[in-house]
Amino acid sequence: MFFLFVFGWICPLRYVFGIPCPGCGMTHALGAFLTGDLSASLSYHPMLLPTAAAAVAALWITIAAGRKEQQGNFPASESGLLSAAAAGRKEQRGNFPASESGLLSAAAAGRNNADGLSEKRGGGKADTGIRTGKDKLLSYRKKILIAWIAAMLICYLIRMILYFPAEPMRFEAGALLPGLLKMIA
Repeated sequence: MFFLFVFGWICPLRYVFGIPCPGCGMTHALGAFLTGDLSASLSYHPMLLPTAAAAVAALWITIAAGRKEQQGNFPASESGLLSAAAAGRKEQRGNFPASESGLLSAAAAGRNNADGLSEKRGGGKADTGIRTGKDKLLSYRKKILIAWIAAMLICYLIRMILYFPAEPMRFEAGALLPGLLKMIA
């Protein structure tokens, strides 16, 4: 939003360097797609539909992870192991001695695990080695976003090789840096 107010609707990369950014043409592609012209949409920017799919997937995963967080700790049937909090409660009641399980967290047991399965992380939390459903979902979201970034960069390089400096990847001769270079030369 900052760049929108400073540069207007002009892409900051194109404004300064005169070259298009990886997202240049996306707005035109969306407009063409919404009017039903899929061919024009793909010519403006072929990553419109994959971008929309990645955004929907990342949003869905974020919402699902929020729901998992609201549910609290996961039962043994979902994670395959007792959660650290449940194991700590059972140990305190005497129903679940520490010797029967090396999976107790340092936070739940109130001490460091001698087996070395728990290690301190940032923020004072202990890592039990148990991945919750929320952690798995957020890991998927990270993988989706990394794949999307890689696809955008590959698409950008291909478009620059095939189209630059013609439309839709045109060179902006009046940009800041090319203008300065013209003044110097």
